[in-house]
Amino acid sequence: MKQIRKILLLLIANIIATVVFAQSCEEVTDRLLDKINTTALQTDFNISVTEPETKSLNYSGNMLMKGKSFRLYMLSVQAYYNGTTMWVYDSDIDEINISTPTDADLQETNPLILIQLIRYNCRLHFTDTFKDRTQWSVDFYPNNKYSDVLKYTVQFRRSDLVPTRIIINEIHNRTTTIILSGQKYGVDTTGKFELDTGKYPKAIITDLR
Repeated sequence: MKQIRKILLLLIANIIATVVFAQSCEEVTDRLLDKINTTALQTDFNISVTEPETKSLNYSGNMLMKGKSFRLYMLSVQAYYNGTTMWVYDSDIDEINISTPTDADLQETNPLILIQLIRYNCRLHFTDTFKDRTQWSVDFYPNNKYSDVLKYTVQFRRSDLVPTRIIINEIHNRTTTIILSGQKYGVDTTGKFELDTGKYPKAIITDLR
């Protein structure tokens, strides 16, 4: 009886493993994007940039996003995007810039929007060397052979589709690593994707729309 039970357990484990690994990297990535697009995510983040013979740079901040809309705090900067208009307030110089951003602008401002923008412009593969079975790790290889980026790597938890890390490998051995922490889905976003310029009556406003 014990032997039969052991065989059954092994059989069940193999069936589960087959179901899990039968999912393609495109499918699991689309599940992550569906979650980000439909459910607000708030997270702290740390960005580090390293390249040869240069001192590494580190930045920390906090971000709230849903779909392509977001609010971001980093250093002296607050950035807000409601899906059409972006406001950037810099407290160091008391200045507000208002613009209609391009995809390139959004990619530079919000690290998680990067996943949405590169999804259909890259070839996707699971990371061969990644051994953590609690997470997915997907490599994105740009279709544009002239891209400065050699590879993007996106890692996120299997259980709840929470993104944990983004790594960007560029030419000249430049690497940008974004580590997320304190992630929380389902945060209220009412009125949080637009800057209330009235809070900064003395700020210089530059409207580039």
